[in-house]
Amino acid sequence: MTAGNDRGVLVGNTYKPNPIFAGSGPRYGAVWSGGQLVASAADPGTQFTGINSAGTVVGFTIDANGHSHAATFSSSTGAATQLPIDPKWTNTTADAINTNGDIAGTADSQIVVWHAGGYKVLPQSSSRLDLVHGIDDQGRVLADIALPAAQNELSGVVWDASGTRHVLAGVDSQTWHTTFALRAGLVAGSWDGQQAALWTVDGKLSTKIAGGTKAQAIGATGTVGGQAFDGQKYSTVLWKAGSVMATLPTVSTTAGVTVIGPDDHTAAGSEYGRTWGGGPSDLPVTWRCL
Repeated sequence: MTAGNDRGVLVGNTYKPNPIFAGSGPRYGAVWSGGQLVASAADPGTQFTGINSAGTVVGFTIDANGHSHAATFSSSTGAATQLPIDPKWTNTTADAINTNGDIAGTADSQIVVWHAGGYKVLPQSSSRLDLVHGIDDQGRVLADIALPAAQNELSGVVWDASGTRHVLAGVDSQTWHTTFALRAGLVAGSWDGQQAALWTVDGKLSTKIAGGTKAQAIGATGTVGGQAFDGQKYSTVLWKAGSVMATLPTVSTTAGVTVIGPDDHTAAGSEYGRTWGGGPSDLPVTWRCL
């Protein structure tokens, strides 16, 4: 499970297991609605990474040479439409889309925004690592990149609509941050990979969530989903104002929250396990909090 919209439509990826090495088969983008698979990509390697309220799906296809190509997809048929690119680019991905149809993704080692049939490369976005996590309705883009510093620190970075870059507070050669979600003026992530945290979009630390290891999703009314650790075991939880409001039942030892519904009573994500063949066994899951 990679993303969802406020209408309950979810996207992610399935794979056809390799009979010898479980979990290693090619991926196929998938769309779920009402708990049912409603569309799937026809070509192996195609992956779905985001969806907006209008139902436009984004992701990428893989060609015969193994290169990725950013695309939008029909949420009813899975059919792909390639996004415009600079012919010099070798690999592109589309990773997130907002209500306005603006798309954020990558082009080789740069972060790109597609808008109204054109595209622009974000300033100071070149990195040996670039993972785009979101684009909000104000055009702000969230990504994790390796900063051009002495130790190549990893941190979440937010670009506003003007292209100004904001590095999340607290990163240095000993402290790295990873992020997961951007919504309502907040960034959800993990401070040094150990402490669930929220930052404002200008990079300032908003709060560290007690008992949390990572904050992964933000709901429309401020509910945060993520992972907690009580000193003995991990659990998947929803927080409200920094306090646990629900512990989500899971079958496996850990799970990730990707989406929180608009009423804060639904959530979706993936449970993580292991198969007998040694590969990952990720199960898309939805939760309803009564």
